[in-house]
Amino acid sequence: MSLAAAACGGGDDGASGTQTTTVEAVGAAPAVPSGDFMSTRPGAGIAAAGGNPQAIRGDNPCEQPGAESVTIAYIGADLAALEGIGLEGLVLEEPGVVIEAYANEVNFNGGINGQCVEFVNYLWSPTDPAGDFTRICTEMPPLQPVVYFALRVFDPTLQCATIGARIPTIGLFTSPPTATFELTGDRLFVDDGTSDYLLSASLDLALASGVIGADDVIGLAHGGPGMASAVAVIESFGLDNAATAHMPPEYAALELLLQEKRVGLLASGLSEAERAEADRNRAALPPELAAVYGEMEQFFIDAANRFKEAGVTAVVATADWTDFRRLIRAAELVDWAPQWVANDTQPASVVLLEIPSRQAENLVLVSNRRAAGDEIPELDRGCLTLRNTAIAAEPFSHRLHTDAWTLIMATCDYLDVAFSAMTRVQGEVNADTFVEALMATDYEPGFGGQITFGSGDFSGAERFRVLQADPACVLNAWGCMRSTTDWTTHTQPSLASAGTG
Repeated sequence: MSLAAAACGGGDDGASGTQTTTVEAVGAAPAVPSGDFMSTRPGAGIAAAGGNPQAIRGDNPCEQPGAESVTIAYIGADLAALEGIGLEGLVLEEPGVVIEAYANEVNFNGGINGQCVEFVNYLWSPTDPAGDFTRICTEMPPLQPVVYFALRVFDPTLQCATIGARIPTIGLFTSPPTATFELTGDRLFVDDGTSDYLLSASLDLALASGVIGADDVIGLAHGGPGMASAVAVIESFGLDNAATAHMPPEYAALELLLQEKRVGLLASGLSEAERAEADRNRAALPPELAAVYGEMEQFFIDAANRFKEAGVTAVVATADWTDFRRLIRAAELVDWAPQWVANDTQPASVVLLEIPSRQAENLVLVSNRRAAGDEIPELDRGCLTLRNTAIAAEPFSHRLHTDAWTLIMATCDYLDVAFSAMTRVQGEVNADTFVEALMATDYEPGFGGQITFGSGDFSGAERFRVLQADPACVLNAWGCMRSTTDWTTHTQPSLASAGTG
């Protein structure tokens, strides 16, 4: 697994809690000739996203950051730690690598209206995040970033930075409940959309493509608040929601996820030796933790049996990927194989990890993301070239269309969006002027998707398509997803009028 959280001067090892001031390393890479800026990913991407190229003059590198710099930040888990805690199937790179390289390229070409872009990188430990969250909530708000990026928005930083300090936030791979936006106002923007919006898009495209039909009996795997609004979404399509399973929030604890493979939670197809080892591991747990796993197992088996007895033929979800995968695995144990209709709340990169192939073959993902087999547009090639210029980054060694590729490309897309907004600001770039400019986003990155923001619309994704799971694909440890339909625009309901349930 590759992680390169480059520090100022290139000397950081990416440990959790590191802080990276990117632009202080401006002199560490060769400057791009001024006339070539528009051929780089930042130059081409900012222009394609509706930015003002005149704001980046492309002459001399901007001066080192000071009082007049524009600060941006990133908050995310230390992805290098995933391999050591049992999530070795997730091969991802820390987005700060690309953000740093993007900011440096802009700074090499004069900054934004002569102002350097200063990047600060915050990582938190997945095994002990509390102290890191406290530190981030203490250190970041006084910096007053124009925007911070986050990989899946987490409550502690959402509360202190987005809601408390009113810092504009762009969530990558993020799908909060609609109610979250009532708290964040015009300060939270997400790439995927609200959980209800993604549920609506998944039903819309699944019906249009024939994955499910009007006669299918629907089961809902629900997570978070707003169950009534999720049921209303299903019923708005004239479908019968015959059964619902609401996932207990305590099952989302990271410590439960990290050990569920070791204890054989909801596992099928184990050999006698594997089952014996799992039983020994479970017996060695503290009694209270072993009891939680027993409760979880019974909950998901009961839910699968209840769905099966209700005649459910297709399962849709607002639940997170951890619980959705558990329900899929429980279905195998009760000999039930419905159609699974996932959306970007449940990224297939983790839904498919260690689930039975029979169930995987019944899974589709309605997604706004890239997929295996897509043509590689020039902007994406530019993103990869940019990433390989990052200080302290090893050359990208993963195959195209892997999980690592998808996250890098999504990061570039939203860097285009953010930087183009900054270049459109007339006068001082601050949180308020940035948000005003961001609201005018209408961007087609080139792979087929579309990103828009506007009044009452804080979800970037506008176009979706149906992807089919291919467990035999060798791109990732879990397989890959392949497109089966063309892109379709799904109308985003206004958050101001959406119900929260």
